[in-house]
Amino acid sequence: MRETLPDTILELADDVIFVDVTPAVLRERLRDGKIYPKERIESALVHFFRTENLSALRELTVRELMRARRQRRHAPPFARIVLGVRARERDVGLIERMGRLVTRLGIELVVVHVSTPGATRDQNALEVLQKAARAARAQWLRLEDKDPAAALVAAAKELDTIVVESPRGKQRLFTPPSFANRLLRAGARELIALAPR
Repeated sequence: MRETLPDTILELADDVIFVDVTPAVLRERLRDGKIYPKERIESALVHFFRTENLSALRELTVRELMRARRQRRHAPPFARIVLGVRARERDVGLIERMGRLVTRLGIELVVVHVSTPGATRDQNALEVLQKAARAARAQWLRLEDKDPAAALVAAAKELDTIVVESPRGKQRLFTPPSFANRLLRAGARELIALAPR
């Protein structure tokens, strides 16, 4: 069978019209010469256009149609994800993970780095992060604020989701609160916590 259409073409289409006919009707149309020229009709009926093949294709089409309708019905829960990163190259992995997620959801990604005034910056790490953000088709923002959590919440505005990486160790009694807790105290409404790999 050479007359195939890649799935990627169907995914790009705005609309696909499904014309449902029974295998018997399709075989009759083939016999009448409405699909192939006369010299190919008998071969097609004997090989590919058998009733069991057409029934299986019809069932697959209906299943795909139902799957596509289910996907369309569920709109993404948010329009944008705001990912805060530190000036460290290992956060490239976070950008890549979020890039894959936003691609699947069909939403925007904004990558934000907030530095405190007077802090030393690893310029090489920031360039690597900015390059990773571009590769993930994300917007890159560099901010400066004495309270990075408050600046990140302000950058996210009200309806966006902020992504944080969960702490790598247990919270001790006298240690400062985690960045996720600081974000919540600063007014963040939605957080996604990522477990480190």
